[in-house]
Amino acid sequence: MKLLDLLTLKGKKSKIKENDNLQPGHSIENVFGIINEFPVGAPIGYYPEFKKDIKLDSLLVGYMINNHGIYSHNDISFAKTATGPVLNLVTPDAKISIKNIDSFHILLPLITRTTIDYTTKKSWNVDDQKSSEKKINDFMRGSTITLFARTPNVRGIYHIDTVVSKNIVLKDGHYANSKLVLLEPQIDTFECMNLRRMQRVNTEIPAEIQLPKEKKRHPCLIRDFSEKFIRIELLDTKEIHHGVAVNRNIFLIIMPNDPDKQMIINGVVHRNRNNNVIISMNSLFKKGLFQKLDQLDEFVIKATLLNHPQTKRS
Repeated sequence: MKLLDLLTLKGKKSKIKENDNLQPGHSIENVFGIINEFPVGAPIGYYPEFKKDIKLDSLLVGYMINNHGIYSHNDISFAKTATGPVLNLVTPDAKISIKNIDSFHILLPLITRTTIDYTTKKSWNVDDQKSSEKKINDFMRGSTITLFARTPNVRGIYHIDTVVSKNIVLKDGHYANSKLVLLEPQIDTFECMNLRRMQRVNTEIPAEIQLPKEKKRHPCLIRDFSEKFIRIELLDTKEIHHGVAVNRNIFLIIMPNDPDKQMIINGVVHRNRNNNVIISMNSLFKKGLFQKLDQLDEFVIKATLLNHPQTKRS
């Protein structure tokens, strides 16, 4: 299928000149390296516009290479020949060997996300909060989307920045009439993040969690933490486990030895497995309201937890 056979969401014919999106560094080796770490059909994660605190799930449904659509990882292969590297593609129309890459795009499903806005009054208690849902399209033309592999490599996690070229609807083929987004990878941002960059610290700090619109607090233990995440162990699992679903908003109340230094963190459940819940921290209650975490807040939280007597030093 040719890219020129695509329609925009407005129903207008879509044309992309092959050379308009060419970046320096679009070599066969670089492109295949990306394809190898982000295979077609694999679940991936992404965050929009460099907002690393918002991590979302998606699926890589295909690639557009020189205007040829590829929707199976088995339809792409790499070979070294006497005249140089070659990318071999299998399309519904023919088998194609590519020696020069003029355009390279990633295809993801176009799915808007729902977010909850909390308007906080003087008290942090959920009874004093008003919430409203709103739809957000992260894939506006020109927006930056950072993709990261969901399956860690032995070296770490691969990630790459991309720019939204356009939203499209395929006229036919495997994803006919499906809303998709066309992303242009920024080749020079492709790299592997060492998993040890964010060092986790083991703890056994007593804490409590509270769900929105509920008054009751539930005991837990903070088991480890890093700059962005806190892992807790649920203690009354029968009552709370099913309420702590992935992407659920949650409040974590941390009680250091000094009661005046009690911290209340608002976050989102990143993972829930075997009574262990990983929370992505979003905001901190201070000066009468929840405020988005800044770099100083991250230092304050980490310093407070590091100085707790239940934090392990080994």
